Amino acid sequence: MPTYRINPYISFIENHLFPGVIQRAVFHRLTGEIIECDFTRSLTADEVQLRQLIERGFLITPDYDPLAPLLDCYVTRPIQNPALMYRSKTGEWMLVRTSMVHTVYSRRRDELPEIIEEQLSPLTADILSLADGSKTLQQIFNELRQGSLLEDSDFRSAIDFLTSQERQLIKFTRRLQDLNEPYSLVNILPRNLYHSERKDNDAIIDFHLTGIEDANWEFDLIEPTVNHCFRFPHEVLGGLDYGSRFCLATLRPEVVPLLNNSAALEVLEVGGGTGSFARAFLHQAATLNSLNYHILDLSPALMDAIATHVAKASGVLKS
Repeated sequence: MPTYRINPYISFIENHLFPGVIQRAVFHRLTGEIIECDFTRSLTADEVQLRQLIERGFLITPDYDPLAPLLDCYVTRPIQNPALMYRSKTGEWMLVRTSMVHTVYSRRRDELPEIIEEQLSPLTADILSLADGSKTLQQIFNELRQGSLLEDSDFRSAIDFLTSQERQLIKFTRRLQDLNEPYSLVNILPRNLYHSERKDNDAIIDFHLTGIEDANWEFDLIEPTVNHCFRFPHEVLGGLDYGSRFCLATLRPEVVPLLNNSAALEVLEVGGGTGSFARAFLHQAATLNSLNYHILDLSPALMDAIATHVAKASGVLKS
Protein backbone atom coordinates (compact mmCIF):
# COMPACT_ATOMS: atom_id res chain seq x y z
CA MET A 1 0.00 0.00 0.00
CA PRO A 2 1.41 3.46 -0.91
CA THR A 3 2.60 5.75 1.84
CA TYR A 4 0.92 9.15 2.06
CA ARG A 5 1.76 12.39 3.81
CA ILE A 6 -0.29 15.53 4.45
CA ASN A 7 0.04 18.16 1.75
CA PRO A 8 2.15 20.98 3.27
CA TYR A 9 -0.47 23.51 2.09
CA ILE A 10 -3.27 21.88 4.07
CA SER A 11 -4.61 23.40 7.30
CA PHE A 12 -7.10 22.15 9.87
CA ILE A 13 -10.01 24.34 10.98
CA GLU A 14 -12.81 24.07 13.52
CA ASN A 15 -16.19 25.75 13.86
CA HIS A 16 -17.31 26.43 17.45
CA LEU A 17 -20.25 28.71 16.65
CA PHE A 18 -22.94 26.16 17.52
CA PRO A 19 -23.24 25.31 21.26
CA GLY A 20 -22.22 21.75 21.98
CA VAL A 21 -21.13 21.07 18.40
CA ILE A 22 -17.65 21.22 16.90
CA GLN A 23 -17.39 20.99 13.12
CA ARG A 24 -13.98 20.06 11.73
CA ALA A 25 -12.58 20.40 8.25
CA VAL A 26 -9.37 20.62 6.27
CA PHE A 27 -8.73 23.25 3.62
CA HIS A 28 -6.18 23.79 0.91
CA ARG A 29 -4.62 27.19 1.60
CA LEU A 30 -3.66 27.71 -2.06
CA THR A 31 -6.95 26.81 -3.74
CA GLY A 32 -9.37 27.45 -0.84
CA GLU A 33 -10.98 24.03 -1.28
CA ILE A 34 -12.57 22.69 1.92
CA ILE A 35 -13.35 19.10 2.89
CA GLU A 36 -15.36 18.48 6.04
CA CYS A 37 -13.93 15.54 7.98
CA ASP A 38 -14.83 13.61 11.08
CA PHE A 39 -11.53 13.29 12.90
CA THR A 40 -13.13 11.45 15.79
CA ARG A 41 -12.93 8.34 13.62
CA SER A 42 -9.86 6.73 12.13
CA LEU A 43 -9.35 7.82 8.53
CA THR A 44 -8.22 4.34 7.64
CA ALA A 45 -11.63 3.08 8.76
CA ASP A 46 -13.44 5.53 6.48
CA GLU A 47 -12.50 4.46 2.98
CA VAL A 48 -14.70 7.06 1.24
CA GLN A 49 -13.24 9.97 3.22
CA LEU A 50 -9.71 8.69 2.76
CA ARG A 51 -10.17 8.30 -1.01
CA GLN A 52 -11.57 11.84 -1.24
CA LEU A 53 -8.54 13.30 0.54
CA ILE A 54 -6.18 11.45 -1.79
CA GLU A 55 -8.05 12.29 -5.01
CA ARG A 56 -8.09 16.02 -4.19
CA GLY A 57 -4.43 16.13 -3.25
CA PHE A 58 -4.90 16.69 0.46
CA LEU A 59 -2.90 13.51 1.08
CA ILE A 60 0.07 13.01 -1.23
CA THR A 61 2.86 10.52 -1.78
CA PRO A 62 6.37 11.42 -0.50
CA ASP A 63 7.71 12.17 -4.00
CA TYR A 64 4.72 14.29 -5.05
CA ASP A 65 5.38 18.01 -5.72
CA PRO A 66 2.39 19.92 -4.29
CA LEU A 67 3.06 22.97 -6.49
CA ALA A 68 3.35 21.07 -9.78
CA PRO A 69 -0.43 20.79 -10.45
CA LEU A 70 -0.84 24.52 -9.79
CA LEU A 71 1.72 25.95 -12.21
CA ASP A 72 -1.00 26.80 -14.75
CA CYS A 73 -3.28 28.38 -12.11
CA TYR A 74 -3.79 32.13 -11.95
CA VAL A 75 -2.45 33.76 -8.80
CA THR A 76 -4.49 36.46 -7.07
CA ARG A 77 -4.97 38.28 -3.79
CA PRO A 78 -8.21 37.09 -2.14
CA ILE A 79 -10.89 39.75 -1.72
CA GLN A 80 -11.65 38.79 1.87
CA ASN A 81 -8.12 39.45 3.12
CA PRO A 82 -7.78 43.00 4.55
CA ALA A 83 -3.96 43.01 4.46
CA LEU A 84 -2.12 45.77 2.62
CA MET A 85 1.43 46.34 1.46
CA TYR A 86 3.26 49.66 1.34
CA ARG A 87 6.77 50.94 0.80
CA SER A 88 8.49 52.66 3.70
CA LYS A 89 10.46 55.90 3.44
CA THR A 90 13.66 53.86 3.53
CA GLY A 91 12.57 51.64 0.62
CA GLU A 92 11.53 48.45 2.40
CA TRP A 93 8.24 46.77 1.53
CA MET A 94 6.05 46.44 4.62
CA LEU A 95 2.97 44.31 5.22
CA VAL A 96 0.16 45.36 7.57
CA ARG A 97 -2.33 42.62 8.48
CA THR A 98 -4.33 40.84 11.11
CA SER A 99 -4.08 37.11 11.75
CA MET A 100 -6.16 34.95 9.43
CA VAL A 101 -6.03 32.01 11.83
CA HIS A 102 -9.09 32.83 13.98
CA THR A 103 -12.36 34.67 13.64
CA VAL A 104 -13.87 35.56 17.02
CA TYR A 105 -17.54 36.47 16.93
CA SER A 106 -19.21 38.69 19.53
CA ARG A 107 -15.94 40.30 20.59
CA ARG A 108 -15.55 42.18 23.81
CA ARG A 109 -14.12 45.68 23.65
CA ASP A 110 -10.68 44.42 24.68
CA GLU A 111 -10.70 41.68 22.03
CA LEU A 112 -9.89 43.69 18.93
CA PRO A 113 -7.56 41.73 16.64
CA GLU A 114 -3.88 42.58 16.85
CA ILE A 115 -2.51 44.67 13.99
CA ILE A 116 0.69 43.05 12.75
CA GLU A 117 3.33 44.90 10.72
CA GLU A 118 6.20 42.99 9.19
CA GLN A 119 8.87 43.55 6.55
CA LEU A 120 8.68 41.61 3.31
CA SER A 121 11.69 40.30 1.44
CA PRO A 122 12.12 41.78 -2.06
CA LEU A 123 11.16 38.44 -3.64
CA THR A 124 8.04 38.07 -1.50
CA ALA A 125 6.99 41.64 -2.27
CA ASP A 126 7.50 41.03 -6.01
CA ILE A 127 5.32 37.92 -5.97
CA LEU A 128 2.58 39.69 -4.03
CA SER A 129 2.68 42.64 -6.44
CA LEU A 130 2.35 40.34 -9.45
CA ALA A 131 -0.53 38.37 -7.91
CA ASP A 132 -3.27 40.38 -9.61
CA GLY A 133 -5.05 37.48 -11.30
CA SER A 134 -3.53 38.12 -14.72
CA LYS A 135 -0.60 35.70 -14.47
CA THR A 136 -0.16 32.04 -13.68
CA LEU A 137 2.28 30.74 -11.11
CA GLN A 138 4.59 29.59 -13.91
CA GLN A 139 4.47 33.02 -15.58
CA ILE A 140 5.32 34.78 -12.31
CA PHE A 141 8.27 32.45 -11.74
CA ASN A 142 9.54 32.98 -15.29
CA GLU A 143 9.20 36.77 -15.04
CA LEU A 144 11.09 36.98 -11.76
CA ARG A 145 13.80 34.62 -12.98
CA GLN A 146 14.68 36.78 -15.99
CA GLY A 147 17.97 38.55 -15.39
CA SER A 148 18.36 37.12 -11.89
CA LEU A 149 19.69 34.05 -10.14
CA LEU A 150 16.34 33.08 -8.66
CA GLU A 151 16.54 29.67 -7.06
CA ASP A 152 13.59 27.31 -7.04
CA SER A 153 13.97 26.85 -3.28
CA ASP A 154 13.83 30.62 -2.67
CA PHE A 155 10.67 30.91 -4.76
CA ARG A 156 9.03 28.07 -2.83
CA SER A 157 10.00 29.64 0.50
CA ALA A 158 8.36 32.90 -0.57
CA ILE A 159 5.20 31.03 -1.58
CA ASP A 160 5.19 29.29 1.80
CA PHE A 161 5.45 32.65 3.56
CA LEU A 162 2.61 34.23 1.58
CA THR A 163 0.28 31.24 1.94
CA SER A 164 0.75 30.44 5.63
CA GLN A 165 -2.56 30.13 7.45
CA GLU A 166 -2.02 33.32 9.42
CA ARG A 167 -1.42 35.33 6.21
CA GLN A 168 -3.26 33.67 3.26
CA LEU A 169 -2.18 36.56 1.04
CA ILE A 170 -2.42 34.75 -2.31
CA LYS A 171 -4.70 32.06 -3.75
CA PHE A 172 -4.77 30.02 -6.96
CA THR A 173 -7.51 29.26 -9.49
CA ARG A 174 -7.84 27.90 -13.00
CA ARG A 175 -11.01 29.89 -13.68
CA LEU A 176 -10.63 33.59 -14.42
CA GLN A 177 -14.36 34.10 -13.82
CA ASP A 178 -13.82 33.17 -10.15
CA LEU A 179 -11.71 36.26 -9.53
CA ASN A 180 -14.66 38.64 -9.31
CA GLU A 181 -16.88 36.35 -7.24
CA PRO A 182 -16.45 37.29 -3.53
CA TYR A 183 -17.50 33.84 -2.31
CA SER A 184 -15.59 31.73 -4.80
CA LEU A 185 -12.92 29.51 -3.27
CA VAL A 186 -10.13 31.76 -4.51
CA ASN A 187 -11.52 34.71 -2.55
CA ILE A 188 -12.47 33.16 0.78
CA LEU A 189 -10.26 32.82 3.84
CA PRO A 190 -11.17 29.75 5.89
CA ARG A 191 -10.38 30.28 9.56
CA ASN A 192 -11.09 28.69 12.89
CA LEU A 193 -14.41 30.15 14.04
CA TYR A 194 -15.05 30.90 17.70
CA HIS A 195 -17.90 32.53 19.60
CA SER A 196 -17.27 34.79 22.57
CA GLU A 197 -20.01 34.68 25.21
CA ARG A 198 -20.28 38.21 26.61
CA LYS A 199 -23.20 37.39 28.92
CA ASP A 200 -22.73 33.93 30.37
CA ASN A 201 -25.94 32.10 31.26
CA ASP A 202 -28.17 35.03 30.29
CA ALA A 203 -31.21 34.47 28.12
CA ILE A 204 -31.15 36.20 24.75
CA ILE A 205 -33.89 38.62 25.85
CA ASP A 206 -31.84 39.59 28.91
CA PHE A 207 -28.81 40.24 26.73
CA HIS A 208 -30.71 42.61 24.45
CA LEU A 209 -32.21 44.40 27.44
CA THR A 210 -28.98 44.92 29.36
CA GLY A 211 -26.00 43.63 27.38
CA ILE A 212 -25.78 46.09 24.51
CA GLU A 213 -23.81 49.14 25.59
CA ASP A 214 -22.79 50.75 22.31
CA ALA A 215 -25.10 50.68 19.28
CA ASN A 216 -22.40 51.32 16.68
CA TRP A 217 -20.05 48.75 18.23
CA GLU A 218 -22.83 46.17 18.21
CA PHE A 219 -23.46 46.48 14.49
CA ASP A 220 -19.92 47.29 13.39
CA LEU A 221 -18.38 44.17 14.94
CA ILE A 222 -20.92 41.89 16.64
CA GLU A 223 -24.02 41.46 14.48
CA PRO A 224 -23.53 43.34 11.20
CA THR A 225 -26.59 43.50 8.95
CA VAL A 226 -27.12 44.19 5.26
CA ASN A 227 -28.67 47.54 6.18
CA HIS A 228 -25.68 48.52 8.33
CA CYS A 229 -23.24 47.60 5.56
CA PHE A 230 -25.22 49.73 3.08
CA ARG A 231 -26.18 52.57 5.44
CA PHE A 232 -24.35 54.96 3.11
CA PRO A 233 -25.20 55.47 -0.58
CA HIS A 234 -23.63 52.79 -2.75
CA GLU A 235 -23.45 52.16 -6.48
CA VAL A 236 -24.76 48.60 -5.95
CA LEU A 237 -28.08 50.14 -4.85
CA GLY A 238 -28.17 52.72 -7.61
CA GLY A 239 -26.49 55.41 -5.57
CA LEU A 240 -28.87 55.02 -2.63
CA ASP A 241 -28.53 53.60 0.86
CA TYR A 242 -30.37 50.43 1.89
CA GLY A 243 -33.35 52.10 3.59
CA SER A 244 -34.02 54.39 0.65
CA ARG A 245 -33.79 51.58 -1.89
CA PHE A 246 -36.05 49.40 0.27
CA CYS A 247 -38.60 52.21 0.42
CA LEU A 248 -38.66 52.65 -3.35
CA ALA A 249 -38.98 48.90 -3.86
CA THR A 250 -41.91 48.44 -1.48
CA LEU A 251 -43.97 51.62 -1.33
CA ARG A 252 -45.61 51.19 -4.70
CA PRO A 253 -49.39 50.89 -5.17
CA GLU A 254 -49.09 47.46 -6.76
CA VAL A 255 -47.12 46.25 -3.73
CA VAL A 256 -48.96 48.12 -0.95
CA PRO A 257 -52.65 48.52 -1.91
CA LEU A 258 -53.17 50.87 1.06
CA LEU A 259 -51.32 53.58 -0.82
CA ASN A 260 -54.44 54.04 -2.90
CA ASN A 261 -56.46 54.53 0.26
CA SER A 262 -56.91 57.73 2.22
CA ALA A 263 -56.16 55.95 5.51
CA ALA A 264 -52.73 56.50 7.05
CA LEU A 265 -50.17 53.82 6.32
CA GLU A 266 -48.88 52.23 9.52
CA VAL A 267 -45.32 50.88 9.34
CA LEU A 268 -43.78 48.75 12.11
CA GLU A 269 -40.06 48.04 12.18
CA VAL A 270 -39.17 45.26 14.60
CA GLY A 271 -35.57 45.50 15.77
CA GLY A 272 -34.75 49.08 14.85
CA GLY A 273 -31.01 48.80 15.47
CA THR A 274 -29.25 52.14 15.22
CA GLY A 275 -32.16 53.82 13.41
CA SER A 276 -30.25 54.26 10.13
CA PHE A 277 -32.84 52.24 8.21
CA ALA A 278 -35.76 54.24 9.60
CA ARG A 279 -34.05 57.54 8.90
CA ALA A 280 -33.36 56.60 5.27
CA PHE A 281 -36.80 55.07 4.77
CA LEU A 282 -38.59 58.14 6.13
CA HIS A 283 -36.46 60.51 4.10
CA GLN A 284 -37.31 58.63 0.92
CA ALA A 285 -41.02 58.40 1.88
CA ALA A 286 -41.30 62.13 2.59
CA THR A 287 -43.70 62.57 -0.34
CA LEU A 288 -46.35 60.45 1.41
CA ASN A 289 -48.82 62.54 3.34
CA SER A 290 -50.07 59.80 5.66
CA LEU A 291 -47.38 57.57 7.13
CA ASN A 292 -46.96 56.59 10.76
CA TYR A 293 -43.67 54.82 11.45
CA HIS A 294 -43.30 52.69 14.61
CA ILE A 295 -40.07 51.13 15.88
CA LEU A 296 -39.78 48.27 18.35
CA ASP A 297 -36.52 47.26 19.99
CA LEU A 298 -35.69 45.64 23.32
CA SER A 299 -32.41 47.44 23.89
CA PRO A 300 -32.45 50.82 25.65
CA ALA A 301 -29.06 51.60 24.09
CA LEU A 302 -30.43 50.98 20.62
CA MET A 303 -33.56 53.03 21.29
CA ASP A 304 -31.33 55.93 22.35
CA ALA A 305 -29.45 55.59 19.08
CA ILE A 306 -32.72 55.49 17.17
CA ALA A 307 -33.86 58.70 18.84
CA THR A 308 -30.58 60.32 17.84
CA HIS A 309 -30.71 59.19 14.21
CA VAL A 310 -34.39 59.86 13.56
CA ALA A 311 -35.89 63.30 14.11
CA LYS A 312 -39.01 62.87 16.26
CA ALA A 313 -39.93 66.44 15.54
CA SER A 314 -41.13 65.32 12.11
CA GLY A 315 -44.16 63.77 13.75
CA VAL A 316 -43.93 60.54 11.81
CA LEU A 317 -42.00 58.40 14.30
CA LYS A 318 -43.52 56.53 17.21
CA SER A 319 -41.25 54.40 19.36
